[in-house]
This record gives sequence, C-alpha cells and structure tokens, in this order.
Amino acid sequence: MLIKWHFYQMKFMRDLQKVDECLENVYIYNILEPVCTSDTSTRSLLQKIGSSTNKYTVPLPRAAKLKGQQWCRENTYLYSDVWANIQSVRKALNIREGTIGEWVRCNADHYAIALIISGDHDMAFSHLGTKQWIRDLHLNVDSTWAPWFVKQQVAGYTETFSHDDYTLTFATVKGAGHAAQEFKPEECLAMVNRWFDHNPL
Repeated sequence: MLIKWHFYQMKFMRDLQKVDECLENVYIYNILEPVCTSDTSTRSLLQKIGSSTNKYTVPLPRAAKLKGQQWCRENTYLYSDVWANIQSVRKALNIREGTIGEWVRCNADHYAIALIISGDHDMAFSHLGTKQWIRDLHLNVDSTWAPWFVKQQVAGYTETFSHDDYTLTFATVKGAGHAAQEFKPEECLAMVNRWFDHNPL
C-alpha cells in the first residue's frame, strides 16, 4: 500500500511540474496579457543601474531613461510605492509625522470592514480560490452569490459575510485581471462608490 501511495505521489509531483512548465510564460495576474520579463521590468532595470527600490530611493532622471523599454504592467506598481512614501505627498495627505509608518500597497491589517475584489481573469489569485478561502473563515453568509450591474450589464458576482462586528463583501469583476481596477476602471469605481456608501453592489 505504501509503494502504491508513493507511486501516486511521484506521479502527482511530475504532473504539477508539467503544469508549472506550461504556465512559465503566462502572466498569472492577467492571463490575457504578456508576461513581464527581467528585461521589461522597471524594478529589475532600476536594480541593474544601482537603485534601491526597496528603500524608495528611485532617482527619477535615471528612471526616465527607461521610457524606451517595452511596457510592463508591474512597472505601474513600483511608482505607486515610491510616490506614496514621498514626504511632500504624505504632508499633502495630512498624515501627521510619526502616526503612520511606511505605506504598503498590500496591507494585511485585521478588524476592518473589508471589500475583497477578484478579477475573473486572474490566475495568480483565482476567484474560486479566494471564495474557498473566505468560506474557510466560517463567517455567516448575509447574502448569497448574485450578479452586480453597471449600466444594466453584469459586471461580476458578489456575496456578503459577517461575524460579530466584522463584515466582508466579496465581488468578482468580469473580464478583469489581478488588479481589477486597471482592467475595468468604470465598473470598479461604481463598485467602490456603492461600497463606501454602504449600499449593495
């Protein structure tokens, strides 16, 4: 029995390796877009010319020289990280010194009213996997899977959950990749406005 189990485990591992090989050149954050390579990524190009993007010290004159490079979606994220931590920007946003540390794009704070958005073309964080992860939280289901609309067209599907003082709204965005607002800005703006107004999506 142990030998048979080992055989299936090895076969499973080979199958997983084959899947990884097949997906190696697929952009998992939106399967319809080209994959970003080390030659097209601004982050890796800046590192090659000696800039530390981790500490948000990107020399803009040098970065401007990269304009001739092929477009890569991940480049847009790098500049938002840099911009949000510039002292003059923090001052313009009325962030009192010493109250909030470095801005992080993917914040993992707890105890917040949450809106989780998932593009249905995102392979990095599949909406099916996200839905299962939410189910594993064992929250109460307040409203079951239903479409939400923009201009009388289905823009995605949504479900709401709660537990004590915690509420969570999960929404898919039809035709969107990982950062859904980049692919479907009109739909995402409508969704966020409704959510901020405490209205159903």
